[in-house]
Amino acid sequence: MYDLGLNKLKRRGFLQAFEKAGFEIVSETVNAVEEASKLMPLFRLLNKIPGLEDYTTVNM
Repeated sequence: MYDLGLNKLKRRGFLQAFEKAGFEIVSETVNAVEEASKLMPLFRLLNKIPGLEDYTTVNM
């Protein structure tokens, strides 16, 4: 999973870092870069299941 992206952080870790820095997130897009993995269609589908977002987000 480390090779897929997000610098070894989970989605939640990225969001917390932005919040801690004082940024306001007004829009979020996940798994938008199709070339990041051949499994991207599966990740996008699984990402819709609550609780799996941290494990199925490859890029933001």
